[in-house]
Amino acid sequence: MVNEFSPISGAPETPITPGTYGLGGNPAAEAEVRRLMGDLEGRTLRETSPRLITGRRLVVRTMGLVYDADAAGGVTRSGYERLIWGTALYSPPSENRLIEVVCQYCRRQTALAAHDAAITNIALGDDGQLDPHGRPVGLSDLSWAGSQ
Repeated sequence: MVNEFSPISGAPETPITPGTYGLGGNPAAEAEVRRLMGDLEGRTLRETSPRLITGRRLVVRTMGLVYDADAAGGVTRSGYERLIWGTALYSPPSENRLIEVVCQYCRRQTALAAHDAAITNIALGDDGQLDPHGRPVGLSDLSWAGSQ
């Protein structure tokens, strides 16, 4: 019996999940997404471990994100460029837990070039974000601040 869940002859082995991309920028099949998500080191372009003014040490990775939340919604504006690269904060290596993605980029080269500026902003507690009233939001105001 054939139904809407039956494999299509010549179709990829696993379906493409909307908004997921390989490191080359092409849509990724489910199996590739799982592989990439399990290979943090393989997705990492640069890694730095700054000490914050609080004394806490974090890991900052500029990396392939694999997932673009805007594109996953299915509707993007004309000329939209996928945000598949980013700079993310991770807990110390003993935990290695994603805390927050603080910057996203369309291109690998832009992500690499912006890594040092992201480190400076993170170390100083200034990530350039604005609150709903247009005031600067320091990293101390982000969701993970104060956690040990």
